[in-house]
Amino acid sequence: MIWPRWLQFLCGRPSSRARVSPTRLAGAVSAATVVFGVAWIGKADSNRPMTEGRARPRTAALRAVTARREPAVAPAPGGMDESDLYIVNLNGTGLRRLTYQAGPDVLPSISPDGRVLAYCHHGSLCARRVDRPSVNVLLAPAPGGDMLCFSPKFSPNGLRILYSMAIVFPPGKPVPKKRPENEIRLIKPDGTDQRTLTTGDAPQFGPDGKRIVFWIWNADAKRSEVRLINTDGRNLRTIGTGSTPILSPDGRTIAVTEYVAEKDIIEVRLMNTDGSNLRNLGQGVNPVFSPDGALLLFDREYEVAAGGTASPSPRARRLGGPWRFRSQSLVTYVLAGPDTGKRFEPKYEERGFAELDARFSPDGRKIVFVRQAEHKDDAGQGLWVMDFDRSHAQRVMNYSGIRFPSFTPDGRSIVCNWNGDLCLMNADGARRMLLTSGIGVEDYEFMPDGRRLLLKARSDGEPWWHVGTPVLLP
Repeated sequence: MIWPRWLQFLCGRPSSRARVSPTRLAGAVSAATVVFGVAWIGKADSNRPMTEGRARPRTAALRAVTARREPAVAPAPGGMDESDLYIVNLNGTGLRRLTYQAGPDVLPSISPDGRVLAYCHHGSLCARRVDRPSVNVLLAPAPGGDMLCFSPKFSPNGLRILYSMAIVFPPGKPVPKKRPENEIRLIKPDGTDQRTLTTGDAPQFGPDGKRIVFWIWNADAKRSEVRLINTDGRNLRTIGTGSTPILSPDGRTIAVTEYVAEKDIIEVRLMNTDGSNLRNLGQGVNPVFSPDGALLLFDREYEVAAGGTASPSPRARRLGGPWRFRSQSLVTYVLAGPDTGKRFEPKYEERGFAELDARFSPDGRKIVFVRQAEHKDDAGQGLWVMDFDRSHAQRVMNYSGIRFPSFTPDGRSIVCNWNGDLCLMNADGARRMLLTSGIGVEDYEFMPDGRRLLLKARSDGEPWWHVGTPVLLP
């Protein structure tokens, strides 16, 4: 299933080539709430029993979810997409389907110990034990289905879940001129101690779990603002302008994007968590910190002309000229070390390609990404690995249809989505293995142990897996 870009954004995988202003982003959130808002809570459609896991010492999050067993969310209204969550070992064995509810299960978050799963189902926030079939509905939409949960995240200690609640305006219900802001809430994994902290979007915990960073559209000032708040609801403050804030691994620096109407571009900016040391890195989207926080990677658009010139400004298209392709390439900005302030951009001849879905290796020295071309038969497309300074690049897979590659936690292998199935290979491209076949994997993430994958896949029938005998690809 190919999701619209606004839905990819809400589900954690923004389209790397999409340019979204704060106003358009707010509209996307509202659109998503209308699509998913017509939902209700009822009795379980079906929960199939699965084998119980071996007894282990219980953490607080584990005890909380075990303590309550609630009915699952009701079946999906007609026309809703079907998707469920699975877990599988990196070698393709040990497949287990975690959810069987009708309708989409999206936006999963794993507790730090890897034993509790939080996810959204028809606007409801759900949590469940990974090793047991019980489903615990933590929060149901309000009567009438006018609330929608999204973006659940566990705190670093696993004791709380951070999430957002959006107001839904179903068809036929009048929409006020000033739309209410989304609410940022905290809740324990057992469904108790639910608190509304403030209003805003895209909240995330700081590394210490004591602060939350988010952004909000200030309608009076007509600008997006980045704010911080303590997890106890105190010390709310605005630290700067921008949207979609990303915290560095040490929690000291924030990367934001901001739409500049005068230039008709989106810029990447850096600031300290107190708002000081503001740095404008120029046009770009989708900033990502390296694991050690020494590098920042982001996407930048280029207009490539048939005559052989390139312009970094998206406004160039409106100035005339034989523009044939709008590409998006990766830029690496150095934050620490002797090369601080230096950036590494693509060479001119590389700007005719779109470089997408980039991720750092665990040591931050290499980047894996997808390179797409205007035509499928163009040379150079496929899956690539390069040094962060672009000094060396190697194509490790020469196929189209590759998305969302990631290094494994040990840095020795790469996992990617290839036309809806998972593919595993060595970091140099050797020993490529197709782990699944025909199930329509839409998203995945590594479990905390680094040896298993959590998958979101379509639920149109029982999947055919190459369990225990992965298929080798040429």
